[in-house]
Amino acid sequence: MFDAGRRDVESTGLAWIRAEVSGTGSGLDDDLASEVAASCVRLLGLDLNYEGSFAARADGIKTPTAVRDYLKRVSALHHVDSETLEAWVYGALRSQGLTHDGWILKIHGATNHIRFAPPNAHVWICDRCGFVHLHGSAGVCANKGCQSSALSRRDGAADSGGDYYRWLASQELRRIAVAELTAQTKPASEQRKRQRWFKGIQLPAPKENSRTCQLDVLSVTTTMEVGVDIGALNATLMANMPPQRFNYQQRVGRAGRAGQAFSFAITSCRDSAHDEYYYNNAYRMTGDLPPQPFLDLGRTRIVQRVAASELLKRAFSSVGGGPEWTPNSLHGSFGKVDSWLDYRPGVAEWLTTHPSVGEIVRQLSRYTKLTEAQVLELERWARSELVLEVDRIIALPERSDEELSLVLALGGLLPLFGFPTRVRNLYDGEVMGRVLDDNVVADRPLAMAVTNYAPGAEVVRDGLVHTAAGFAHYEKAGKAWVPVDPLGAAHEVVSCTECATTFIDRKVNDVCENCGSGVVRFSMFEPRGFRTTYKPRPYRIDSSRAQSKSLPTFVSAQRETALEEVLGVDVRLYEQGKLLQYNDNRGRLFDLKRQGDGSVVAVDKLIYTRGWKDMPTSGIDIGKSAIGEIRTTDAVTVALTRLKTPSGGIPTSGGVLPAGMSALWSLAEVMRAGVKAQLDIDPQEMQAGLQHLTTSGEPTARVFLADSLDNGAGYAVEIAKEENFKDLLRSTRETLRLMYEDDSHAGCSTSCPDCLRSWDNQRLHGVLDWRLALDMLDLCAGDELRLARWFDRRQEVQSAAQSIDPACDVVPVGSLNVPIVLIPDEKVGVLVGHPLWFRGAADVKDPRRETAIAEAKMELPGYRLSISDHFEFDRRALPVLVSAIEREAAAL
Repeated sequence: MFDAGRRDVESTGLAWIRAEVSGTGSGLDDDLASEVAASCVRLLGLDLNYEGSFAARADGIKTPTAVRDYLKRVSALHHVDSETLEAWVYGALRSQGLTHDGWILKIHGATNHIRFAPPNAHVWICDRCGFVHLHGSAGVCANKGCQSSALSRRDGAADSGGDYYRWLASQELRRIAVAELTAQTKPASEQRKRQRWFKGIQLPAPKENSRTCQLDVLSVTTTMEVGVDIGALNATLMANMPPQRFNYQQRVGRAGRAGQAFSFAITSCRDSAHDEYYYNNAYRMTGDLPPQPFLDLGRTRIVQRVAASELLKRAFSSVGGGPEWTPNSLHGSFGKVDSWLDYRPGVAEWLTTHPSVGEIVRQLSRYTKLTEAQVLELERWARSELVLEVDRIIALPERSDEELSLVLALGGLLPLFGFPTRVRNLYDGEVMGRVLDDNVVADRPLAMAVTNYAPGAEVVRDGLVHTAAGFAHYEKAGKAWVPVDPLGAAHEVVSCTECATTFIDRKVNDVCENCGSGVVRFSMFEPRGFRTTYKPRPYRIDSSRAQSKSLPTFVSAQRETALEEVLGVDVRLYEQGKLLQYNDNRGRLFDLKRQGDGSVVAVDKLIYTRGWKDMPTSGIDIGKSAIGEIRTTDAVTVALTRLKTPSGGIPTSGGVLPAGMSALWSLAEVMRAGVKAQLDIDPQEMQAGLQHLTTSGEPTARVFLADSLDNGAGYAVEIAKEENFKDLLRSTRETLRLMYEDDSHAGCSTSCPDCLRSWDNQRLHGVLDWRLALDMLDLCAGDELRLARWFDRRQEVQSAAQSIDPACDVVPVGSLNVPIVLIPDEKVGVLVGHPLWFRGAADVKDPRRETAIAEAKMELPGYRLSISDHFEFDRRALPVLVSAIEREAAAL
């Protein structure tokens, strides 16, 4: 009735709400007065001022702004007193039974007096905003925010256009029963019921019937990719473009089965670089070959974890009165962390002395690629170092879980089994009974939960919007669930405001040790569970508040495991390092208070865009904090130390190298692509990022590559080996060069899914550039920059320049054939140099850049010359040319 987005009943031409009132006391005749009252009812409804609405005002007779503004325009147009008209409308709507409690519409029950009138032969359309009215609206537009008093009367039939909702209303009535079916649908019995109803299966009458107990549409998540049987399906509609070809294949493959001859697959593309690319290249999503799965039997770390699991299981079993199995013993029945010291002597003795340790290691090493020396080393480690490794892991400051087997698995000592073990619940109320799922709205792995469930975020489930507000966690005590601390231990995070260098739980001065800038300190928690405001509201098609988190940051508290000098770079391996991501509320942090029920809420009013009426104002103050995840994994860092550049590295200062940050991010992603090609893995098996630092007073960064999986999968260890990294910089670099510079890739100007873009790096799509990536690989391999990679693009530069000014010309100058954009009428020239030519002080300028400038001056006397580069010109051609013409750019 009052839907947003111009889909209310009047906008679609279906009907309008008639108000039969007398104009006595309003200053208007009866017809105009009725139109005014009808438009006020419409404004109240569209502004959500009706009973049951979460936004209904509760401040008595205060006139809503939209109604007051409309009545002022009516008063001005018809020369009546606005206050008199406002009072008349208030009284008229109340006397007609249309409103109560001030300006709140009565729309429920038998007492409401809402009456619909069919459309007239004409419609009245606002000349300014196009808002549709089915009556004259007293000559004033009833669209909130529009100030127009010019409505055009048109023939209703002729102006019906192609409105979908108007057409739909003329069709025969049909049922479209819709329900969600996701992993978040709880309890499990509800999932089974919805699946059964969709397949047309009901319980015997009178419990269920085919009219009301059947579903026509299921709204699902990617859960449907994995083979859930939902029966016959003739259409799939995807709300965005899937990440890869195999995801698309799995989703559309749900339809057209069970004997159906055909099916429909519709994909709605969103406004993102990923969706846009595949919209323009649909054949890539529908026809590309998916990557093939593989089983790796050559990783020592994997065998070590499996052996540790089996050996600890047997060692604990040998101890009299050992720990019993519990539902949390997914990774082994090892008891709680607090009881480790009780079992430690017996476990250590068994591992040291029992003869079966060697046999177990050998049995588990069969059919792997481990050598005899590696097997013997594994046995030695199990007997002498396994217990010490347990000691080390439980002493880590980031440990927050209590189950010993889970702590050891997250610490990299044991395999991780099943689905993610760091899943966090979102609760919609205090858990009072014995069934936890009754209060669980949804659950997500911690890495996702720190954004999806952060205070202020909104989660939709079964037609209700749940607003996240803080943290809650429960543990089983006997037969009941009791609240426990939902935050765990606090971590101190220190981050540089300038270069983003980050430290965890480490004493750091107030000045960044890398660049000398100031640092910010804040506490960060890894929440054990999340809670809402406990007051859901009905879902409407409107925008939800977006949350964000930092790009991944690699932090290592220990020295590198190995260091190799490979060609132009230093390669450091960090086994079991820390990968950090956090949500700091865009730098404002979350103001947290602990409540009497054990939960913790954020009391920042600004994060609740729709308000939180009963937001607590008291409680134990925890202070402003961030939330995040610290993940243990393997990583390799690449320090650019011996490149053939003036400084030996790549600066990130925009004044010295505007393309610096883009070059480093492109290097990180091309290395990830190179690892994919070299180790035959999916790119998402590794995460890439930057470690910011300062070298010789100049800000720069290292590239890091980290295993995506908790504990690491061994890929970083492999790529850190000298011969493997040399291979990456030589043969793999050449393979990528041939791919990227091939004619089939000519349509890619900066990056695409064939080179650097992927589903999980969408935040970087705007800065990635495959030419910069290849340049960086060349430099890392100890080679000079290949200038032709950029300077052969003269035709592209000319097209860009002439799209701005057709009089522009582009010619090569000097021995390096550097393109220069000439504007003859202005006697202005812009040299378009290499993106990695340094600017700034003379001691850091690139010699070839200086040569190009000198040769351009000799060949073009009388021209006022300035310099840009391809990176800058590709992205800001107009500002570059305007700056040159207006003499804002420095003359050469």
